[in-house]
Amino acid sequence: MAGYLSDCGISQLSHGDRKVDALYKKHPALSCKMLENASVISQKAKVAILQHHELINGSGYPLSIKGDQIHLFGKILSGSRAVIDFFIEKNKRNDSNWLMSFENFTRQHLIFYDEAVMKRITIFIMNSLKHSTIVLSNGKIGEIVFHENDSLSRPLISVNEEIISLS
Repeated sequence: MAGYLSDCGISQLSHGDRKVDALYKKHPALSCKMLENASVISQKAKVAILQHHELINGSGYPLSIKGDQIHLFGKILSGSRAVIDFFIEKNKRNDSNWLMSFENFTRQHLIFYDEAVMKRITIFIMNSLKHSTIVLSNGKIGEIVFHENDSLSRPLISVNEEIISLS
């Protein structure tokens, strides 16, 4: 629920305001203000909406809080949004080599996002990709059959009943 409503405050900004960084950074607080009397939305969800742009190093907004000051739900929403943005950008560029890019992305962004949250998101993504068909760099077509938690971007691939490790 928080993910769906996190940007509703943007509707309170004029089109010109959306281009002004300082005004745009107020949208999480505007979203919370819009939802403050919505009893069907839990207080934890409202906190996540307020904190969905907070980063663990304190460089986020609107509160510039860091680390354990950010609620777990805020960390989940923030990390999830970063991963979604990563995949949107990869899709725009038609980048098919996203496995290694994703591993690099998650490693480089640990100063911004909670490590445990990012690991859980990554495990979820990799588990959802099991049995997916992929094209290897050599042109062969394979199926993802398994991955280990310590090498999420280098799964085991089945190609013509042969198991190939990408690690």
